[in-house]
Amino acid sequence: MGVPLLSETAHAKRYLIDVWQGERGLPQNTITGIAQTSDGYLWITTLDGVARFDGVSFRMFKAGDTPALGSGRIRFLLTGRQGELWLATQEGGVIQLEDDRFTPLALPESRGVRSAVIQVAREDSGALWLSTEDGKVGRLADGQYSVISTNWKAADRTGFQVRADFRNRLWALSGSGLYQLAGEGLILALQGQPGEYVVHCASRSGGWWLSAGGQVRLWRDGQLIAQASRPGVAAESITCGIEDRSWHLWLGTAGNGLFRCDTNGAPMQFTKRDGLSSDSVRTLFEDGEGNLWVGTEDGGLDRLRLPLFTVYGLTRVFLRNG
Repeated sequence: MGVPLLSETAHAKRYLIDVWQGERGLPQNTITGIAQTSDGYLWITTLDGVARFDGVSFRMFKAGDTPALGSGRIRFLLTGRQGELWLATQEGGVIQLEDDRFTPLALPESRGVRSAVIQVAREDSGALWLSTEDGKVGRLADGQYSVISTNWKAADRTGFQVRADFRNRLWALSGSGLYQLAGEGLILALQGQPGEYVVHCASRSGGWWLSAGGQVRLWRDGQLIAQASRPGVAAESITCGIEDRSWHLWLGTAGNGLFRCDTNGAPMQFTKRDGLSSDSVRTLFEDGEGNLWVGTEDGGLDRLRLPLFTVYGLTRVFLRNG
C-alpha cells in the first residue's frame, strides 16, 4: 500500500515541526515519556534523567542530584488518575512524581514483584495495579502485593498491560483480547486468538484503537465500529498511539516515522525528510494547547503544531497612472 509523504500532501504541509536536542538543553536524546502537570510544565523522561520543560528551558533531574532516580535510566512515564506521574526505571523500580518530589514505591519483592514494572494504574480506592515485563499483573493494596494474573489464560501472560481509558476505567490488554478490571477479577470484553490484536491507544469516545486483520479499527461497547486509514506498516512496528482532541489518530513507528490516520482519506506520514528528528518514535503526547509532542529514539523531542495563520495565496494589484 503506497503512503503519501508529507511533502506530497497539502494538508500535512500545514504542520510546523520544532525540535529540541542536547544542544538546546535536553538531558538526553532518547525520549521515553512525556506528560504535563496541572501547573502547565511538561515532564520529559530520558535514558539519562528527567527534565521539566516550561517551553523555553529545561530543569534537569539526574542520578547524581536525585538519588531516587537510581541510575537515571527511565523506561516509562505514566500519568495517574489523580494527575500524579509514575516513572518506571531501568532497574525495575517505580517512582511517584508529585509536587516536584520523587518518591520510590516500596515493592515487596518477596511477594512476587521480580520483573521490571512497565505499567502502573491506580484504582479509586488507592490500590495500584502493576503489569510487569514478564507478562504478569499484580495488585498492591495496603502494603500487600498479590499476583492477580495467576489464573488468567497462560497464552495471554506474555502481553498483559493494565491501562486506563478516557473514562478512567481500568483494563487489562493483551494480544488476544480486552478485559475490564472489576475488583480483583476480569470481565472479558473482546476475545481472539493469541497475537490477533495489537492495542494502540484509548479513544476519547470510549473504547480502544487496535490493529486486527491488517486493519486499524476502533473497538467500543463490544463492537468494531470504525476503521481508520491503514499506515502501510506492520502492526508490530507501531510503538505508540494517541487520539488527539480533534479526533485524529496518531501512530508512531520504529523506523517509519509518524502517521496521522483518519477515518476517511489517506494517512499522512511524517519522516526525517519532512522535519521530524528521527524515524523511530517512542512516545506521543498532546498538551493542553493541542500541540502534539513526539519523543523519538536518539533524535530528541519534537513538537507538531498548526500555524496561527495560513497563507492561501497572493494577489497582485497593478495601478495604472492616469
